[in-house]
Amino acid sequence: MIITQSLCHVYHGLNRFRLSCLCRLLILIILMYKLCLVTLLEKINFSYQVSGDRDTVNFEYEQHHNCTYELIKQGYIVKRNTSTLHHRKLDSKTETEQDNREQIPQLKAEESKLLSCANLSVLKLGRNLGKGITKEVFQSSYKGTDVAVKMITPSVEDVTACLKRGKYNKPEECYLYANYKLLKEITLSLQLNHRNILKILGYCVRSEHMSSSLHDHGVVLISELGLKVSKMLVRKSNWAQKIQHCIDILDLMDYLEHSPVGSLGVYDFKVSQFVLVNGTIKLSDLDDLSAGEPSCSTTDDCRIKVIGEPGLTVNCTNNRCIGYNAKHNLLQCTHTFLESFLEYPPMTIRFNVTNIMEKIRNHTYDARKASEALASLLSSL
Repeated sequence: MIITQSLCHVYHGLNRFRLSCLCRLLILIILMYKLCLVTLLEKINFSYQVSGDRDTVNFEYEQHHNCTYELIKQGYIVKRNTSTLHHRKLDSKTETEQDNREQIPQLKAEESKLLSCANLSVLKLGRNLGKGITKEVFQSSYKGTDVAVKMITPSVEDVTACLKRGKYNKPEECYLYANYKLLKEITLSLQLNHRNILKILGYCVRSEHMSSSLHDHGVVLISELGLKVSKMLVRKSNWAQKIQHCIDILDLMDYLEHSPVGSLGVYDFKVSQFVLVNGTIKLSDLDDLSAGEPSCSTTDDCRIKVIGEPGLTVNCTNNRCIGYNAKHNLLQCTHTFLESFLEYPPMTIRFNVTNIMEKIRNHTYDARKASEALASLLSSL
């Protein structure tokens, strides 16, 4: 906490040099790297407001679980935390079917260090893979390996909405908020280590400037390349694969509840936020993850609002809705994935699937217990 307060003082002290907010943040990041800090900002909530004569960025820091990473001296490469995960494999038949699929090449061991700004010179943007509210994703290639490149462009909604409002001193200010969200995704990607989270392969943070060229673009994230998940794609899978996808998603929900940065809520829970990498389902978008349980004054503030859910409430303890994120995530996971993936099971497993789903709906099972029940069912197939 003392380190965090000191960094805040440094940040505000840089005001005298008339540096932009992003430049000040970058200086802090460099300081943390050079000092080999073993503490990262426990929680970063960016609230951005542009008025007629100034732009203001407010940072709120709140302590959660200890979140550590160390700087490896050779090349200043971030070593991410590992955690004990209960990974489960498909049965031998399904494994063989997956092995026969087209596999996405992986970087060799000597190339597995995080890519940096220096590597962008060999990357060329390929086809557009999609555009969201904050960023666009493009396909590229690095030494024969297909990768995804995430970056802010003038056509994303966060930028166009700001430009439309016209409340800025110069148009470049409208890129700040989107850049902060991408920086948040980079930060979380470096800290969260789970087989069902899209792996970060590198990043480059130069400035807040936009460019049509990767070589001098301000903020860029490079990750694994995956195939977008769709309900139609899942329906074509066999039942062992469907159950494995559900186990993977439930394992991820359990990990987010006990992550290195504390309990994380997924508040933009959509099928389109997930991709398949060599048959494994992975969460691809982290900028909308929310760290920490919601604040509250009374238990009425802790009502979980999910479509189709009849008013589930958790307790308000010490002004926090304890357990909110875990229950919210599981409810969203159930409505978005489980009910669709496990629809119309064959007669041989219909009773078991129905029983598991019922226990999830009546809150007898949390994510971990539901995952274990499905894993037991999968092993019996």
